[in-house]
This record gives sequence, C-alpha cells and structure tokens, in this order.
Amino acid sequence: MAGRHPLIAFLAGLPQFDAIALTDSVLELRSGCVVSASRSAAGDAGSRFRLNLAWPGGSGSAAPTHAVDAYKYIALQVQEAARLASADSIRPGALRHIGLARCIHRQTPRR
Repeated sequence: MAGRHPLIAFLAGLPQFDAIALTDSVLELRSGCVVSASRSAAGDAGSRFRLNLAWPGGSGSAAPTHAVDAYKYIALQVQEAARLASADSIRPGALRHIGLARCIHRQTPRR
C-alpha cells in the first residue's frame, strides 16, 4: 500500500482506533466498526469528503457500508478521544488486581 489516507492516519492515532494492517482503514475498538476512506464520484466535485463505516455481522459475505461526512465524524471522534483521555486520571493501583495498570500508565519518553 502506497500510504494511508490522511484522515484514516489521523483516526489511527486516536485511542479508540487501531489501524488494520495492509488496508487503508481503521477499527473502532469499542463497536467493531471498520472506517475506510471513500472518495466522491468524479462528477460530485463539490461534495465534502466522506468516510465509509461498516459493522461486522451484516447480511451476506460483506457488511453493508454507510457513508458519513468525514469532518463531522472526525470532530465527534476527537471529542470522544478527549473524554477517553480523562481515563489517565485513574490511579494504576486501582486496576492492579486485574492486571490493567500497565494499560493506562503512560510511559515518559527517554531523552
């Protein structure tokens, strides 16, 4: 693959997403929704960029996709990432008994 679409690369950097190897798509970790880039038709030059959303478990071999406005979707996901970032305030000791302390502990970069 030559490179990831910039909006997909941005989503991959948010905590609720994980990049899917060898594709130009990401997985939303809570819902299982697969997000991929969708360019508008050549004759639809005035429309805003859209993203395709697909959920597992659709009928048939391929899950149906739903096109959404990319900018509206990304704004919502940035707000959600900010909300998820508040999980950093959870004390690691509170989750140590189930082995999750290292999952929320941020490592500081070495200089």
